[in-house]
Parts: sequence; C-alpha cells; structure tokens
Amino acid sequence: MTEAGRIDATVVLPTHHRSGPLRRTLASLAPHLIRNGLPVLLGENGGCLAETRKVVEEIERLYTGVRIELLDLTAEAPGPPSISKLLRVVDLLYARVETRYIFHCEDDWLFSPVEFLTASNAILDAYPDITIVRLTGDEVAPYPDCSMAREVAASSGDPPVRFHYSRYGGAGGAFGAFTLNPGLRRRSDYLESFRPYSQFASETEVARHAQRLGHREAILERAFARHIGRGEFHSEIHGHEQRSKAPAPGSTGRCWIPPVVQRGTASGVAASPASALDATSSRGVYHFYDVDLELGRTSPILHFFSRSGSLPRELAGDSASKVWVDFEVADVSARPTLDAEADAIGGRTQHPVYLFLPLANPAHCLEDILFSIALELESGWSPGQPPLYRSFVQGIAGPPREASTDWGLYAHQGVGVVAQEGELLADDRTPGRRLRLRHLVVPKYMRHRFAHDWRRPARGPRRHGYIDRKADMYPLEALVELQRRLFAGCLGEKVVPGPSDPSARRILLHDRGEATCRRWSNGRAVARWIEERWGDRIGGIDFVSEDYAGLSPKQQAGLFRAADIVIAPHGAALANLIYCRPGTVVLELGWQSEDPGWYRFVTRLGMEHHIVRPPGLSKRGTESFDAPVELLADVLDGVTTRSRPRTRPKRRSQT
Repeated sequence: MTEAGRIDATVVLPTHHRSGPLRRTLASLAPHLIRNGLPVLLGENGGCLAETRKVVEEIERLYTGVRIELLDLTAEAPGPPSISKLLRVVDLLYARVETRYIFHCEDDWLFSPVEFLTASNAILDAYPDITIVRLTGDEVAPYPDCSMAREVAASSGDPPVRFHYSRYGGAGGAFGAFTLNPGLRRRSDYLESFRPYSQFASETEVARHAQRLGHREAILERAFARHIGRGEFHSEIHGHEQRSKAPAPGSTGRCWIPPVVQRGTASGVAASPASALDATSSRGVYHFYDVDLELGRTSPILHFFSRSGSLPRELAGDSASKVWVDFEVADVSARPTLDAEADAIGGRTQHPVYLFLPLANPAHCLEDILFSIALELESGWSPGQPPLYRSFVQGIAGPPREASTDWGLYAHQGVGVVAQEGELLADDRTPGRRLRLRHLVVPKYMRHRFAHDWRRPARGPRRHGYIDRKADMYPLEALVELQRRLFAGCLGEKVVPGPSDPSARRILLHDRGEATCRRWSNGRAVARWIEERWGDRIGGIDFVSEDYAGLSPKQQAGLFRAADIVIAPHGAALANLIYCRPGTVVLELGWQSEDPGWYRFVTRLGMEHHIVRPPGLSKRGTESFDAPVELLADVLDGVTTRSRPRTRPKRRSQT
C-alpha cells in the first residue's frame, strides 16, 4: 500500500478489436480505478485503434478520474489471434509498468461493485508464497483447498476476508498456480520467474512452470468477477467451444455501461447518457443507471430518461414498487442541467447508491423491503463480506416519520446492506431537491407478495395483487439467511432455539397502548392473571404498553429475542418476530380466518403460531377491544407445560 492508503498497482488490459465487451469491462471496473487511483495500460493489437479510442474517451467522460493510456501494439505483435500473440502483448504492456503490483485484466469480464482490491493487496503482503489472487470464486477450476482457509483484515472497520489456497489439478493438471484471468499479482514475480511470457508455447506451459516453482493462487470465497465473453476470439485463443451466449449489450449484467445518445450543442456534439435499467441480474433489487431522483415529496420521484418515451417493461408492470416510488419517463434530449452541488452527488460516488425509504411501519419495512433484500442476499452475496452499499439516499414515503422509522435503518445496517458508517448523501429535508446518480439501487418493493417472476406459478390473485401462496410465499433459504444476519448484526449472536425447561421461559405481552387502533384494553389485567395462575411455571413476564413507542430498535429486538411466548394484537410491532428464536410460541390477537397474520413467515422459521380472535376485533374501525382470558387459557396451559420447544424445519429447495 502507498502512504496515502491506495494500492501501488497498474491495471494491464490487452484487447483485440472487442469494443463491445471492453466497454462493459471498463465501466464495471471504473469505481475501483477511481477509489484506488489506479492507472490503466490498454493495449490494442487488433488494428482497430479508432474504435478502441472511442471507448476510452467515452469511459473517461462518464467516469471522472479514470486514467487510461491507450497503446497501439498491432505492429509489434502482428498476426491473427493466438495465445503466443497474447503472451507477446502482455510482455509489451508489463514492460511499461513501474508499480509494485499489476492487476491483470481481460476485456470480457464484469466486476462486483464491492471492494476487492484492498483484500487482494493484503493477501499478497501477508503471504509471500501466494503469487496471484483469483477473483472468480470457487465455481471454476482450480478448486480451493478447503483445508487451507485463511483470513486477512482488508482495511480498518471491515470484516476479515476469507480465502483458500488453490489445489493443483484441472484440465491437463495445469490449474492452481497461474492464470491470465483478472487478479492482482506482484511485478517482481513476473520479472524473476517468467519474463518474458512469450518464451512459453501456451498459457498451460506458463502454469506448469509456475507449479514447478511452487506458486499458489489465493481463491477468495466469493466471486468478484464474472466472465461475459466466449466469442470467436476467445475460442481461437483458448481452444474451447462457446458454452453460453454472452448477454446482449444493454440487457443483463449488473455493471454494464448505459447507452449514450449524441445530441447537438452550440459547440458541436456532446454526450447525454440515456437512463438504463438492469432488473434481471438480481432477484430483489433494481439497478438504475444515469437517473435523476427528486426528494422531499410524499414519495420520491425517479426520472428515467428514454429515447422511446416509455418506461422499461419491468417498471411499467410493477404496480407494487409504485406504491412507494413514482417512476416518471422523459425524453433524453430534455434532460435538465443541474447545479454543481447536485452534479457532485453522482461525480464523487462511483460505487452504487442505495435508496432507503424510512417507512414508519416496521411491518412494511420487513415485508416490503427486507424480504426483497433477502432475495438479493440469497442470489449471490456471500456472508462475511463488507456491506453492499456505503452511500445511501433517504426519501420519505407514506405517513410522517416517527420514532419507529429508525427500525428500518437499524435492520439494514444489521443485515449489512448499508454500512454502519454509511454516508447519507441526501434526504428529504430540502423539498424538491433533484439528484443525478450514475448507479442507483432500488428494492423491488413488496416483491414477495406478487405473482410474477417467481419459481412457482401463483394461485388465485387477490385484491391489490396479493396472492395466496401459503408456505411457498417466503423462500425458506432467504428467510433463514435474513434472520441469521439480523441476529449477528443487531444482537451479536447466533440463532439458537429457546430453553427446553418451561420454568425458564419468559412471556412478552404488548397491548398496542401507543397505537390509535386495535388497542388491547385488558392486556395489563391479563398479564396479572397469567402471573397469578402460571407464575410458578414461567421465568417471568415483560409487559409493554404506551412506553413501547419510546423503545429503540435495539431494545425492541432484545425484548422479542428474550421472549419464549409472545402475546400481542396484529400490528407493526410483530415485525420484531424476526428476532425470535425457533420454538417461540406466538399468540396473535387478530381477525383473519385463512393464512392469518404473521403465520406464513414465523412458522417457516420454526416458531409456533396461534390466532386468537377476540369478539368485536376487526381490521378497521376497532379502537380498542377486550380479549377474554378463556380464549388464551387452553393454549397457554399447553405451552407452559411442554418440555421441548419446536425447532426450525429442515431446509428444502425451491424449484
């Protein structure tokens, strides 16, 4: 590392007439180049310098701070594509490097926005026997040697990064010591052991030489790079057939560059990027590129600039997310000029920005946001990695904010979606403020309740698009992972069942005394009755009423974590059931008759749910109600004598 904390490295990238994938590669790599101040040596050896120069100019215009030196190596490495020509080009580029490290890259990869170079640098500094840090995870050869797992502290405040040593093997036994796939490596290893690469007949021969020298690769536990190009050039060089089609430009892939529209100006031609949407590379969120966000109203307005004058099909059909975010389309030529402060939001934030809506109702935050995040986490973000988003924008939605609003941010930080020290770029305190963002991430709100794009077809659509999915509504793997992260991040512990001794169990009663409807009038009297009747068979009673609104999110989580039996009316407070342990018994005072209340998700997490229907209680118009003790007696009598709580059901795959 340099004294300024940046990595002393140069990015080396050979290319051969591939402007399409090269553009996507550089766009996804740009945040890392800016964050670490890395220069790029780009070598064109396919005789298409003009096209490659256009890509370089486009990237440098859209990503302020990216420095790319373009070299024409066609004459120095003539001939058709081949591995020997590629090795010659790499030698020519490496000869111009003066930094301690080289980040070798190819022109057909997409990179995660999560920082990986700092961890790679820390590994090479700490382990001299490792010569390359591989970014492709353990899904491709060489497979990791799981007996040699290691951890490094990448940077202050971030969790350790786990990696494994590589195993020699793979096709021809040549994997595990060398690769031209993207990854950080030492310049000194090249000078002392390989220079020049062109002395070897193939990449395989280089790898076998590295094995003889005892070189090893470090394989990060999660993948930070994805291969997108298996076209003609790749097949010619590496000698294997195309296995899958590369995504079409502008279709999938989380980090592709948005299309650019040329429009006339007084001084000639200027670039005005159209907005772009990636709704397919992840299950739980939308990735927007080059959009404007307007804050300070009832709902944030996302301005999408299009050449067609219409919203993308995914947004036009998403009536769920429109409950919280207004999507408006405008012609790209009518894009307004923003002031310097607004433009700086997009300029200084090269990594993605997360749109956080401080919903006043924790139940909506859990069901309409966190369950979508759970799908995103399940779709590929590995445990133990740094938070996904280090910058966020806070917009308001629904009723005015109140104390419980902080519940959502606390959960986001506990799960690891927003960093604890995450930077709040803007909020709704400046009405009508308009921000221009290069990469904005927006949850697919209420996604879990709707039918389209799920693994199984929905049965029976209901009002507002709600569907009756019973146990299939909440994917078990996603729920279990969400709860695991909340326990670890918010409570600092693992998810374990409650006590098996009935006398050690605690009862939590909440009467919604702070609410305007569905207040449990005789809740305090029921608490006294339980203590008198079963006081010798339980570990204690926690009763909360009007004081509940003043509890911090952490205090609320702690109350529900300590409870073995929860008795409360249907309401927002029961979002904290996500903090309850397997075996917890929930007595929900409600009016529902089918798939009642919170049944669908608490039972999937190993809890026991009972619906108790007091007379006169309804969803609307019931300010307060009484719950006769006879309705609770039978259930309580059974659960306070049971010797063992139920445990979480076995996981099963969703197909």
